[in-house]
Amino acid sequence: MLDLPFEDWGFGRRVTPRYQDILSTHRLFIVEGFSLGTPQGLERLRKELQFWRLVLRASKTIGTKTLAQVVIVDDLSFLSRILAKPTVDPSILSIGMHLTLPLTPSEYSLRWPIRHQLALAVKEQRTGTVRIDVQSQQDKTQEEWLLQESGLPIHAFDGIEHPTSRSMIGIIFQSTQAWDTYAAYYDALITASESKAKSLPSMREVTGMTQRGLLERLANPNPNEPNWDIYYRKLMETDTRLRLASLQIQLRHPSAHTAVPTRLAEVGSQYFDPFTGLPMLWSPTQHKLYSVGKDRLDDGGDPTFDISVPAITSTARALEKQPIHPPSASRSAHR
Repeated sequence: MLDLPFEDWGFGRRVTPRYQDILSTHRLFIVEGFSLGTPQGLERLRKELQFWRLVLRASKTIGTKTLAQVVIVDDLSFLSRILAKPTVDPSILSIGMHLTLPLTPSEYSLRWPIRHQLALAVKEQRTGTVRIDVQSQQDKTQEEWLLQESGLPIHAFDGIEHPTSRSMIGIIFQSTQAWDTYAAYYDALITASESKAKSLPSMREVTGMTQRGLLERLANPNPNEPNWDIYYRKLMETDTRLRLASLQIQLRHPSAHTAVPTRLAEVGSQYFDPFTGLPMLWSPTQHKLYSVGKDRLDDGGDPTFDISVPAITSTARALEKQPIHPPSASRSAHR
């Protein structure tokens, strides 16, 4: 099954997969593999992570893209716990480096989920269908579970619905200007997501203060802005967890440098904190690697606000006599 091509059939349709069953099956598959032995478990973990990163790239609906991140983060949490042990099988370190590469632009992309929401809006506007009329209680329960599992707000799916304008007498109306405004906004969101920008632009930043006629103001006096930012921040968090897991592996390799901040600064910008563009942070008292997270504030590795993982560092004693460059990054420098 994992070797088959993936296609998200939910595009332009209101269908809800059984998210809970998918995650439970995934976990059982991984646990059973490790019960058979480390090589079998590693092979299953490798296949699963590769498959779900494919899903992340190819998903056409935001629900599928969110589920892919839930599964990936679940695997990364498992891998991070293994990497925090004093002794780790060398094969895990080798395979882990290939599995924890940072997210690519295509994995970050919101292109298809945005198109999906727009396709739904056009279809339902033509048919006069309202979302609440077509959603079963089972679907709502699955969506609520997925949002809770991913740490997203309970009404997150409602927040990205393409707005339907109505006039004061209840007649559906959207002007060409309104459609052009949203088209420009969506194009800007897609471009920003695929360029791995630090944040998404707001509608006002994209369109400016546009002049609207009387009919447009009556039909849609306060245009709603779909909230895609929370989904983009979730992608940044997933990317952060991949980079932290990779750094857990890299810090276990021998190095001439004893200062962890120096090592974190020299790994390359592809492993820097996506939220700041600066090296990840290190807590010497807690032996934790961490990112400042979505609030972009250094909370010392507090998991309530920061994204952190335990880490074991290794140095090469044979190289201690070689010159060691002074640390070029400190925690205070990241604030």
